[in-house]
Amino acid sequence: MKQRVVIFFVTVVTILVTGCRPSVPSDYIQPGTMEDILYDYHLAQAMAMNPNTDQTSSSNEELYRKVVFKKYGITEAEFDSSMVYYMRHTEQLHGIYEHLAKRFSDDALELGADQSDVNKYNVLTNKGDTANIWAGNKSVVLTPQAPFNRLAFNIEADTTFHKGDRFLFKFSTMFLFQDGIKDGVAAIALKYENDSVVSQVIHVTSSDNYKIDLATDDKHTVKEINGFIFVGRGGSSQTTLKLVFVNNIQIIRFHKNKAAYMNEKRSINNNSTNGPQPQNVQSAPVDSPSNGNKPIRKMGTPLKAIPPLKDKSI
Repeated sequence: MKQRVVIFFVTVVTILVTGCRPSVPSDYIQPGTMEDILYDYHLAQAMAMNPNTDQTSSSNEELYRKVVFKKYGITEAEFDSSMVYYMRHTEQLHGIYEHLAKRFSDDALELGADQSDVNKYNVLTNKGDTANIWAGNKSVVLTPQAPFNRLAFNIEADTTFHKGDRFLFKFSTMFLFQDGIKDGVAAIALKYENDSVVSQVIHVTSSDNYKIDLATDDKHTVKEINGFIFVGRGGSSQTTLKLVFVNNIQIIRFHKNKAAYMNEKRSINNNSTNGPQPQNVQSAPVDSPSNGNKPIRKMGTPLKAIPPLKDKSI
């Protein structure tokens, strides 16, 4: 009798848990399969950017994309309509891309990448001489459609901020643009107690890891940090899929004259010729592109459901 009661309650709990999970309609590609397709899709994009071919990157990308669709027995219209569904249900799309980020990270380790490079700073807290002061979501899905085309943040300084601190703004991106120019901008600005501002801006134009290194002077204390990641339209098309998954967002603060500070500075200097080059902007306010002089949103604003795209296949 006792065993039957236990079985009954286990069955009820299973039904309740399963029933609470949002299911994807059968008309669309299911999450597990979509994750595998997007995994190959992004690999195909990376292969298409290989400069050692006679074809242009756009024709390569189209060719590799067709190979991916053929592998999974789907049409481009089926993929597009399914992506439109997932872009309306951002929580599910966000979960898929978090799994993809983990898979690509694991792949890098299997191919010989250094564990300390792949997972650098991931275990840091917001305390100590080297601290991760980012308190927002570590990943977000952005599209060219306002207001979902930017992630803006504001961090107010506290007593742990010192004169001469250095700040490192880090994040990774995965683009899914069917056409148009991959056009993004990232910026970070430090405002001092005397209201002067030092900032740096970089362009975000491909699936890659990005860093902005910003040092402060020894005479003034930082009062607040502002910044944003912005995704442009990349053309006039409104009917093709365009999104960017921004992952592993961090702002690392280094106290001056510490070993970690010097080691990371040498690392950035050694790699500066390989990555995007920041542009210094002194004593200038930072506002999000296409946003006039409106103040940027504070970090932590929840991402709502993205409005549906116009899709000819639906």
